[in-house]
This record gives sequence, structure tokens and C-alpha cells, in this order.
Amino acid sequence: MRRSLVPLVISLILLSFATFTACEEDANIIYPEVDPFDKLIVAHNVTVKLMNGNPDLSVSGSGDLSSVQLVVSDGILTIALPNPGTAQNVVVEIYHNDMVSVSCTQNGRLNLASDFTTSSHTLTVAAYNSAAIYSYHTITVDTLDIILSDEAFVGFSQVELSKNKLSMWSGTLCFVEGTATDQLIEMSDGCYYNMDDRDSGWAFSEPLQAENTWVSVRNGAMAWVNATNYLNAVGTTGSIVYYKGDPATIEENMTNGAELIQKND
Repeated sequence: MRRSLVPLVISLILLSFATFTACEEDANIIYPEVDPFDKLIVAHNVTVKLMNGNPDLSVSGSGDLSSVQLVVSDGILTIALPNPGTAQNVVVEIYHNDMVSVSCTQNGRLNLASDFTTSSHTLTVAAYNSAAIYSYHTITVDTLDIILSDEAFVGFSQVELSKNKLSMWSGTLCFVEGTATDQLIEMSDGCYYNMDDRDSGWAFSEPLQAENTWVSVRNGAMAWVNATNYLNAVGTTGSIVYYKGDPATIEENMTNGAELIQKND
């Protein structure tokens, strides 16, 4: 499961550093007016760059860019390329100054390409079906709610939070660095959180530092956490929770071969 994520992560790293410049067959479409939205869904082999700024949207790439679907309904913008053969190297650039949720599915890629904040109490980030959501910039929000399933990937190199909520299933991979007051983690079925895997291609330094962490792992899941004050670890069926530092209080319930192990580097 874990190895299957390697090409996905390496490809998004390359995409983040690539410069999408126009060539003779490339085109660019600017959409001056889009119905208001504060939620985003990315799907079907499309790469989206989301940046803070006054609302603006453009699509670049080659081939028939009109085949890229942009639909706003009930405040949700859905972006998809149902037939990948009609357009290539599709990149959608979005400027928006207040998002509530972003999600990615079916090999979609979403890059939060500038410092990111929102007036919403909670920012929901969801990735499914081999999709990837990532950022090398600072994300500042009260509660970050991350949901992953089916070999999806999330990587955030710097967050500033009151609460980090994380739910992971089915061979997913997630890295989050920065600070939070509280962290609540639920993981199952061979997924990995902040496990330093050089083969993944993601530049990772150390786990999110939280004052208090509650973590539950099942069925071979593995997590590395950093709790300065309180750590509550529950695990079963061969799962492992690694923890950094010396929490003032540790409570654990590890059964059926699960382990709680100190790991400082």
C-alpha cells in the first residue's frame, strides 16, 4: 500500500516546482465572472493552484480546454476533466480569500500555493482515491479537519492551529508540521501519519507540535506525534504510535500487538 503512494507524491513535488509557461500549442482561458463559492472539489486528473486574493479563475494547458468542467452549485465549485484525452497539462489557477472546504478525488491535485487563512472556524481538507492536497506555505485556521481514504495524500509543511483533526483510512499518507493546541487522530488500515519515509519524496522535518494529543490507531496504522503536555494513545492489531519528547502525562491502551514507542528523531 505504502509503495503505491510513491509515484503520486513524487509527481506532485515535480508539479509544484514546474513552471507552466505557454508554448505554441498551449492556451489560457480567463473566467472573469464565476458564481460565488466557498467550497471546492477537484477531480479527474486536474491540477489546481489555490491562492489567497480577490476572486479570479483561469485555466491553462493544451488541447480542448473547453472540455474542463467548471460548475458552481450551492456554493460549491467542482472542477473536472472527465475525458483526460481531450486536454493535457491542465492547470486551474484560483484566487479566493475565504474558503470553507477543499476536497480532491480521482487523481486530482490541489496545491495551496500561498499563505492560507479563512474566516471560517473550520477548514475541511478531504482527499480520496489517489488524490493529493499539499502546501509549502503557512496555513492559519482555528480547526483543520483532514480526511483521507483510498491511497490519498496530504502534506502541509507549516500550520498554525488551535485544533488538528485527522481521520485516515485505507493506505493513505499524511505529513503535517507546525503547531496546535489540541490534536485528535483516528487511523486505520495501513495508513501512515508523519512517518519519515525518504522514498515518498516529501520534505519532512518533524511532527506537528501539540500541547495535547489523542491518537487511535488500528489494523497496522502508524503515527508519529509530539505532545508536550498530554498524550492519550489507543491502539490495536499491530499498530504503532511513536511519540517525540516527554509529555507530562501519558495514558495508553495498546492491545493485540500494538505499541507505544518514544522516537525523538
